[in-house]
Amino acid sequence: MKRTLRQKLSLLMVFAIMLSVLMGCTTGTNNIEDSSDSSVESILEGKWYDEYNRYVELKPYGFYNYNGTSTNGKWTQIDSSTLEFTNVGIMDSTVEVDLVTDSYGMHFNMGGTDYYKGEYPSEFNSSSNTQSSAADGNSQSESSEFALIELDPFDGATFEVTGVSPYLTLTVNNSGCQSEVQNCVTYTLDKEQYANGDTAVITASFMEPNSSGNYTLAETEKTYSIKDQPEYITSLDGIDLTTLESELDDYMTAKTSESIDTNYLFNIGAHDGVTSVNYISVDKIELQEKYLISLKKNKIENNDKFFNSINYIYQISTTTGLPEIGYSPKDSKIYVNVSAYNVVKYPDGSLKWGLEDPDSYQFEYQSSDKGVNNLVTTTITVLSDNYNITKIDIGNKNSKPQQ
Repeated sequence: MKRTLRQKLSLLMVFAIMLSVLMGCTTGTNNIEDSSDSSVESILEGKWYDEYNRYVELKPYGFYNYNGTSTNGKWTQIDSSTLEFTNVGIMDSTVEVDLVTDSYGMHFNMGGTDYYKGEYPSEFNSSSNTQSSAADGNSQSESSEFALIELDPFDGATFEVTGVSPYLTLTVNNSGCQSEVQNCVTYTLDKEQYANGDTAVITASFMEPNSSGNYTLAETEKTYSIKDQPEYITSLDGIDLTTLESELDDYMTAKTSESIDTNYLFNIGAHDGVTSVNYISVDKIELQEKYLISLKKNKIENNDKFFNSINYIYQISTTTGLPEIGYSPKDSKIYVNVSAYNVVKYPDGSLKWGLEDPDSYQFEYQSSDKGVNNLVTTTITVLSDNYNITKIDIGNKNSKPQQ
C-alpha cells in the first residue's frame, strides 16, 4: 500500500514513541514486578534486532536510538503487563506496548515486525516472515516502508562550474532539495579540478555514519558532463587573433611613441658608446618570429606561474643621438618579446588575457640589444622543460613602418 510523505512521517512519530515505550519496561516476562530505573537498565538496556538485523538500542532513563535518531521521555506502569510511554516535547504523544516472552526469548512486535533481545532467532528466515506478512495484509512491507523513508539527494540539486579549464571547480547546491536532504546529506567529488570534456562523479552520503535517522538514499551517485566552459588555449587552430593583434598594434604604437626624446625604449637605454643619448625617432617595427607556449600536461597540477602565452618577437629600428651637445644621430636596433599571457578562449570565441587577470588585456615584454637569437634563447627556449613551444608561421606580414 502506497503512503504519502505526510502519512509516513505520522507513522514514524508513532513508531518512535512505541519504541521508546520499551524503555519503561522493567521486566523480561509478561508480568511487571518492579518499575525502578535499575530494572530498566539491567533488563531492557541493549540492542533488539529484527529479521533484517536492524536494531533498536534502548538506553537508561527513557532514551532510545533507532537508525541514529534518538528521543527521550518517561514511562508509567498501567498494569502488570503494560507500560505507557510519553514522548517528551510532543504534546499528548503517548502509546501503550506489551513486552512478551516466548520460547525464543523476550521480544515485542511493532508494525508487524518482531524485535528480539540480543539477536533475532536463527530458526526464523526471511521467506517465512514474508509469507506471514503477506497473510497479514503486507504488514511487514508497510513496516519497512515507514521505517526507512527514501530521499533523493539529487532531486532539486543544481551544479555550478567556475574557473578556467583545466582548473574548473564544480559545486553542488542542494538548497532546492527537500529539507531532510539539506540537513542530512553531503556530497563529494571524484577530483578537485576538471577540464572541458571531463565527466565528474558526484557521490551523496549522509553527513555522519549515524545521521541517516529513518532515511535511506534513492541513489548515491550521479555524473555531470563538464563542457562549454572558458579554457586556456593550447593551440591556435580555430582561434581568431584579430582582436588580440589589434590591441597589440595599439600597445606597440603607445610604447614606442612615449620613448621619443627619452633615453629608454622597452627598458633599453640609448648610448653612443661614450655617453647616454636619446631616442630621436622609431623608424620601423618588424615582426621577426611568433610563438605559442603552453604548459605540458604533466606540469598542469603543480603550475604556479602561467599556463600559456603568445609571443611576438620584434626588431625595432631607431635613430638615437643628442645633436644639441654634439652627439650626431645614429641608427640603432633593439629586440623585444611582447607576450600575451594566460590567453583564455570563451564559449563565444572571444579571447581575454593577462598575467594576473584575463580581464586586464595586458601585455608584458622582455627586451635585448643582442639580437633575435639571444632574445628567443633567453625568453622562450629556456622554458622548454615545462612548456610545449610551437613556432608560428608569420608569412610575409612582418614589417610595420612607424607612422
